[in-house]
Amino acid sequence: MVVKWGLRCLLAGTILVCLLAMSGCRGLGSSPKTNNPPPGTGGTTVTSFTATPSTITSGSPSLLSWTTTNATQVTISNVPGTFHPNDTVSVSPTSTTTYTLTATGASSQSTSTVTVTVTPPSTIPTLQVQAVPATINAGQISTINWTTSNAVSITFNPDVSEGEPGALPLEGNATVSPAQTTTYTATATSQSGATATAAVTVTVNQVPPTLSFASNPPQILAGQKSTLTWTTTNATSFQIDQGIGPQPLNGSVTVQPVVTTTYTATASGPGGTQTAQATVTVPPPGTLAVSITANPMQIVAGQNSALTWQSQNAVSVDIEPGVGKQTPAGTVNVSPAATTAYTATATDVNGKQASSTVIVTVLGPGDLSKIKHIIFFVQENRSFDMYFGKLGAYKAGKGFANDVDGFDPNVSIPGAAGRNVSPFHERTQRTENLSPFWNESHHDIDENPPGHFNMDGFAEASISVPHQFDANGDRAVGYYDQTDLPVYYELATQFATSDRWFSPVMTQTVPNRMYFFAGTSFGHIDNHDPQPSNGWPQPTIFDSLDNANIPWKYYYLDSSVFLAQWNTWFKNNGQDQGNVRSINEWYSILNDPNADTLLPPVVFIERGSVSGLDEHPENNVTIGAGAAVPVIEALLKSKAWQSSVMIFTYDEGGGLYDHVPPFGEVSPDGIKPMLGPGDVPGDFNFSGFRIPLIVISPWVKPHFVSHVPRDATAILKFIETRFNLPPLTKRDAAQDNMLEFFDFSAPSLINPPPLPAQPVCAKGTSPCDDQTLEGHP
Repeated sequence: MVVKWGLRCLLAGTILVCLLAMSGCRGLGSSPKTNNPPPGTGGTTVTSFTATPSTITSGSPSLLSWTTTNATQVTISNVPGTFHPNDTVSVSPTSTTTYTLTATGASSQSTSTVTVTVTPPSTIPTLQVQAVPATINAGQISTINWTTSNAVSITFNPDVSEGEPGALPLEGNATVSPAQTTTYTATATSQSGATATAAVTVTVNQVPPTLSFASNPPQILAGQKSTLTWTTTNATSFQIDQGIGPQPLNGSVTVQPVVTTTYTATASGPGGTQTAQATVTVPPPGTLAVSITANPMQIVAGQNSALTWQSQNAVSVDIEPGVGKQTPAGTVNVSPAATTAYTATATDVNGKQASSTVIVTVLGPGDLSKIKHIIFFVQENRSFDMYFGKLGAYKAGKGFANDVDGFDPNVSIPGAAGRNVSPFHERTQRTENLSPFWNESHHDIDENPPGHFNMDGFAEASISVPHQFDANGDRAVGYYDQTDLPVYYELATQFATSDRWFSPVMTQTVPNRMYFFAGTSFGHIDNHDPQPSNGWPQPTIFDSLDNANIPWKYYYLDSSVFLAQWNTWFKNNGQDQGNVRSINEWYSILNDPNADTLLPPVVFIERGSVSGLDEHPENNVTIGAGAAVPVIEALLKSKAWQSSVMIFTYDEGGGLYDHVPPFGEVSPDGIKPMLGPGDVPGDFNFSGFRIPLIVISPWVKPHFVSHVPRDATAILKFIETRFNLPPLTKRDAAQDNMLEFFDFSAPSLINPPPLPAQPVCAKGTSPCDDQTLEGHP
């Protein structure tokens, strides 16, 4: 390689000054051999010709420098081109080379030579490998660190490159989570083919699994349903008897036994087996019985919970305390001032009685008022498995419970080109788009037989949008982890999340965002449905806040403002438009010492879809996260932090794989989907797919993972609960109020933990921003 510098180059100038000041100096390189005419003849002369350094290793640079008198040009053997009479040039010979400089003047020439000695590189590589920690419990993470010298490549057996062999740097690290004690052998190879090996063993302690298993309600009547809910740790498989079979390691399932049934759950792992039982009592037909439930089961003082009861063979039901004698079936709202156990006692014609009890937990007076600001920040199109499928292992590596229902790495779903594909770590942070449309979403769930969702159609459906690089749909099951999204992983670990948080409807962005604002899409299932000239007329959460005189703000990252599609944008003489502000105001308020007073009670932060900051496929996820993290950190560092909750989530799954089926829901308003010819039949009686969620507040239960099924309209229910607002639709009214995320006895995270740096892969950077790498390696 040859690189020219001009005469004004700093390095060349420095060398020239040294040479002129130190006539006859040989300290800059090997002594030149010069053939000059006698002094005083006026001929061309090479004054100096040096190499710095004069001894190099193969491929390293050396700087040739020269000065002449009475020359018009210079040529150098083994270096193409002609040069200025006084100049420098960099050379990188691979073997020892003698360079002859020829200075040519008007009537004469002069030559000089210099030799650059090339020493061969070491042919023996060195290698050091370390595991930190070297001993883990099953399910935890160890980090393999390595350094090399004189090597051109490194490999591991077993492979630690997550499906990307050959991509390991010569100095780096990788996380591993072996199921059993494993020795990792590294091999470093030099340019000459010589190798060095080193091994490190990660010892895995096989900890017995733990299992929590319960039924709710524990007593039902014939024809009613109960939900079995469980969590496990240190398990590799989980199953329930009574024909239910294998299930995810954490989750829930609805049962409808016709007789009293005891369900036995079994969690198994390398450390052993753990069992637990939950009984659903079903009184025989013809006997006296009653069941009672509460929704929600946890409220704040002044809020309502709906008690619902049913009975068989009863003439009346008495509910105490305070409700009194009721009909055999019904619903009544209660508002206890303190935690209360409500007992429903059924009485038959003979005076016999049977009872059932439910507990309504009431937070103390003023508990919820500790939250003065609710912020919800909604990004675009990511499934839970795609972003947080590895969160459980990350938590375990931090020493916390592996209590997240992530994907099964051994699952295999059919691809569009006939090749099955399993989850793999994406090599690029920017992939092509996928399709979350109504029809494709219903293909994703693969409902067969009716009522059973196989969740294996994602790869086939993903190719329904234009694509160049992924004919098999592999990108639908690609995932990211803590190496790509370290801040999100740390926030979800330190604060709270849920592995049963779903988008509201099985279709694309706009209908789901309608639910975020209004609790319904009022029949819409398509992004492209035209809006009325004055916007959608349905009331939004912002209208509810206006009606209650509760201030709010809507901050945008760029020109994306979804609120402008609603009637609230046009009414009140444009008053609400004044609440829509640049994100710069968010930063300005939070930097103010009076931020806790200046920040309004409710804030919505809009994604940056125009500028590509929304993490949507076709946009780089690290660039989007890089823009979201400062928004989050500004709250953590502000005076408003002590009284705030930020709910960070995504609007829908984007057609990306998730293994947990949607759950049954109430139709928000009875309006049927606006189906076109050829659209898959359906209704709004199911949620959409799981999406990532992080609940960030000093008042959340640290390291908490909820397993209660909710869709994102639970954000509306949370705002309505906090500020005593009426529900917008039956959908948000039916949601859990999210209070289980919090512990108001003390702010456990008043001093937020430090966050790691979020790496950002610039657009166009290879390989991390190369869509050609989006398929399975």
